[in-house]
Amino acid sequence: MRNPHIRSALDELLAEAVTATPFMRKKVLYSLLLAMAFAGCSDVNKDANQEVSDSITRQFDSTGDEPIDFSKLGPVGWERMCVIGPYAMNETVEKTLGFKWDALSKSSIGSNDGINLLVFIKDNAVIAYTEHPRNKGDFLKLKPRCLTRQDALLKREPDAGGWVQLVHESATQ
Repeated sequence: MRNPHIRSALDELLAEAVTATPFMRKKVLYSLLLAMAFAGCSDVNKDANQEVSDSITRQFDSTGDEPIDFSKLGPVGWERMCVIGPYAMNETVEKTLGFKWDALSKSSIGSNDGINLLVFIKDNAVIAYTEHPRNKGDFLKLKPRCLTRQDALLKREPDAGGWVQLVHESATQ
């Protein structure tokens, strides 16, 4: 179980159940069921992170050759978006983000060459991240690897392999 607060609450309830009267055991049982229901909601962030990639894909598919405006995508309030390429290790992630963040335990970026990891940051903390498929916009040529929200308009640049690179507007001038 990931959330230590839920784990602690469950441990307390189980300890009470051992010495409780039948009425209290029933109460503890209902509490345990409720706690387990809340624990099952822990994938909400995962769904929200997937929605970020889905919204990028929708814009990629629907706008033809138009640039993609990342300032209109992602979670509310992000200040900086960083792109982590395939097979990146945590040391590379730390250099890119400017702070420690365990990307390998939160994503498949260390072993999956079919994705880029988009990390959305506010106040030097990750507020969202998503694994975005490279065939729906690749970031291999993106420089710099982190963009501010005000500077997050990316142009499409088809490459020889049939992929579409998303590059910073200044890179094509």
